[in-house]
Amino acid sequence: MSLKLEVVDPNSNRGFIEEYKKLTQNSPMTTPFHTIPWLEVLKDWIPDSHLLFLSLEDGGETLGAMPIIKKRIGPFTFAYSLPYGTYGGFISKEKIGGISQWDKYLLPKGGMSQLVDIWNTLAPSPIFETRREVCHMIELPGSYEELFENIYNRTQRKSLRASRRLGLIARTLETENALRIFYEHYKVLYHRKGSSVLPFDKLKRAMEILKRAGLWRGFLVLLNGKILGGIISLYHPQMTVAYISGYQYDARKYKVMNFLIDAAIRDAIQLGSKIFNLGTTPRFDRGVIQFKESFGARPHFYSVHIKTSRLYSLWKRLKRP
Repeated sequence: MSLKLEVVDPNSNRGFIEEYKKLTQNSPMTTPFHTIPWLEVLKDWIPDSHLLFLSLEDGGETLGAMPIIKKRIGPFTFAYSLPYGTYGGFISKEKIGGISQWDKYLLPKGGMSQLVDIWNTLAPSPIFETRREVCHMIELPGSYEELFENIYNRTQRKSLRASRRLGLIARTLETENALRIFYEHYKVLYHRKGSSVLPFDKLKRAMEILKRAGLWRGFLVLLNGKILGGIISLYHPQMTVAYISGYQYDARKYKVMNFLIDAAIRDAIQLGSKIFNLGTTPRFDRGVIQFKESFGARPHFYSVHIKTSRLYSLWKRLKRP
C-alpha cells in the first residue's frame, strides 16, 4: 500500500461528491453527520463557509475521507470536522486508525481547528491538544421485543410500562407547527441547563433538508392530548443519533424522557439502523450515565483534537471584560 492524504475541493473535483456519497452508503463508520444532506445543513447554517475533504488515497483509489467545514472571519480561519460539536473524522470502507500527518493540513491560519474524531481514526499529534470525550451507544437487535426484554434493565422496563399505563403516547414530529411547539420545550430546558440553543430558523431549515433525505426523525409525547415534550433523532442505516430533546420540567414525574428515547430507539430498529447513539455524556455525571446504561447503552470513548493559534488566543484574551 502507498497511502497518501490529499485535500479535495468538491467545487474543482465534481466527481468526488458522488464518490463520497458511495462511501457514506457503504462505510460501517458513517454517522448522520457525515452525510451530504447534513453537510448541506452546515453550509446553510454557516454562510460563506467552504466544504473540503481530506481524502485517504491508495494508488488513485479513495479508501476514506474526512469532511471539513472552513470559514474565514477577518484575519481568522476556522476549520471543523465538524462544527456544532457534531461527529466528524474519517470514514472508510473498512475501519481504520492511526492516520498520521493529518495535522499539517489542518493547522489554523490565525484561527482555530477542531476535529471530533468519533472513531479515533487520527494518530495523536504533537501540535494539537487532544481531549477524550465519551458517548453512549446501543447495538440494536433485530426486534424491539428483544431490546425491551433482554437489553433494557428492569428499572427501565418498569418505568416504560408505567408510562404506558398512564396513557403517554408518541406522535411523529414532521410539521413546522409541531416543530414550533417542540422548540419551546427544547429552548426552556436547554436554558435551564445553561446550554446553547439553536435558533428556530436553523432548526426549521435542517428539518426541510433532512426530511427530503430521509434522515429526520422526530417524536412528540402527549398525555390526554397535551404535548409534554419531544425528541429529534437523525437516522442513518449504520447509526441513528439522538440529536436534541426538550420537555416540560414538571413533566419529569411522568418519565417523559425515558418514553421519548424509547420511541426513537423503536423507530431506529424498525428502520434497520445498527447503532443508536444517545449522544455525548458528561464524564462524571453518574445520574446521566446510569440513565443511559438503563437502556443497555455502553460507553464509547473518542478524541477531540484542538489547535488554537496564538493570534486568536491573544484576541480572545483582549476581548474578555
